[in-house]
Amino acid sequence: MGSTVDPEKDLAAIERLGGGFLIPGDEHWPEGLDDLPDAPYGLWYRGNIDNGIPVPSKWDEAFLRTLLVAAAV
Repeated sequence: MGSTVDPEKDLAAIERLGGGFLIPGDEHWPEGLDDLPDAPYGLWYRGNIDNGIPVPSKWDEAFLRTLLVAAAV
C-alpha cells in the first residue's frame, strides 16, 4: 500500500501545530541556503518566526548535522 501525497493536508497540519512552509523568496527564507549546490525547495518550520529564525541550540545543531549527513547518503 503506497502513501498518497497531499500537500494541502500537510500544510493544514503544520499550520494547526503553529508552523508553516517557507520557499525561496519568502521574508524569512535563510538566504544562505541559496548558495548551496543542492538548495532545498522549501523548509517546514514550527513556531513563531515573525522576528526571524531563532539561533539553534547545541542540540538543534547536532540534530541538523545528523539530518544533513543522512540526506547526503
